Amino acid sequence: MVHMDLYRLETDGDLESIGYWDYLEERGAIVAVEWVDQVPGAWPGEGLLVELSHVGEGRVARVWSAGLDVSALDRELEPLNRSEE
Repeated sequence: MVHMDLYRLETDGDLESIGYWDYLEERGAIVAVEWVDQVPGAWPGEGLLVELSHVGEGRVARVWSAGLDVSALDRELEPLNRSEE
């Protein structure tokens, strides 16, 4: 697993300098990217998006998928979704 924080980056050249695309293209890699919206073009077009936010005294995670079959993940998360209702 690789964690990448793009907060201080601005350009595709910045992404290249840290090996961003190499990590994303590595087979079987799990890459967690913070602040993917900081650099135009950094979103590779498929993956999971996770939004973490504070709600009152707790936290909420919202998960979206793009370009992936996440039906197994949906089944695993379903009990958690019902607990929020």
